[in-house]
Amino acid sequence: MEEFTQKLKLKNYYAGVITQRKDDELTKKLASINNCIVVTCSFNKVGSVENILKPLNLEFSNVLYIGDDMLDIPLLQKAGIAIAPSSARREVKRVVDFTIDINLNGSILHSVLEMIDKLSHE
Repeated sequence: MEEFTQKLKLKNYYAGVITQRKDDELTKKLASINNCIVVTCSFNKVGSVENILKPLNLEFSNVLYIGDDMLDIPLLQKAGIAIAPSSARREVKRVVDFTIDINLNGSILHSVLEMIDKLSHE
């Protein structure tokens, strides 16, 4: 994850995690990573992202969001680029721009970087 966030930073992007989880070991570890914004206990993901975007002078059109659950749908609908893993619920996959395959070796991060590179060259 640290390598991923550093590559994003070089491209002037941030990484973020918006989760319903309470603060725990994983969320604290993620929050300690440079260039990674973590918001926990959030059922209102749109509002949480809005609070992040305002001080950065960014809009929802600047957001690439990956979600797989029903609670992700409102933010997926507002994001500039909406992605769901192929394992996501059907209702979620209906509202996204792209679906990506995920396996346990972290290829989702690699896929996101490839997608950012491809979109920035279009």
